[in-house]
Amino acid sequence: MNKEEINNDVTILFKIVNKLEQRIATLEKVLASHAKCIGELREEDIKTWETTNTSGDKTIWVGRK
Repeated sequence: MNKEEINNDVTILFKIVNKLEQRIATLEKVLASHAKCIGELREEDIKTWETTNTSGDKTIWVGRK
């Protein structure tokens, strides 16, 4: 293998790595967006409420009511 062939192979590898990095960056953005949406959906489902027992102690509950 001569130097020109090696340089050509290295150039091809760099192109492949660059494309992979771009795809990974895109997937990270999509994943972050989905995580944000899931978090917002979960926040809507979770409620807090307060109860008082017979001795007057208050309890704060978190969950689905």
